[in-house]
Amino acid sequence: MDVARELTFHSNGVEKETYAKSLQYISDQVRKMEQKLIMKVDDTIEHRFNEQYKEAQQTKRSIVKLYKN
Repeated sequence: MDVARELTFHSNGVEKETYAKSLQYISDQVRKMEQKLIMKVDDTIEHRFNEQYKEAQQTKRSIVKLYKN
């Protein structure tokens, strides 16, 4: 009996299976948060790039227009 109990419980009394499931759950949650953060960062970078690209194109058109006149 003591051997079986020793195999299924940590020294502090928490079942190893429960502990492993809890760690897996936390790991999954962290992974999901990381994915959301990465997507938000990617969206922000894309948005800022597009704004700067439009501004650069407008500047280019303005310069071309000035040279034509």
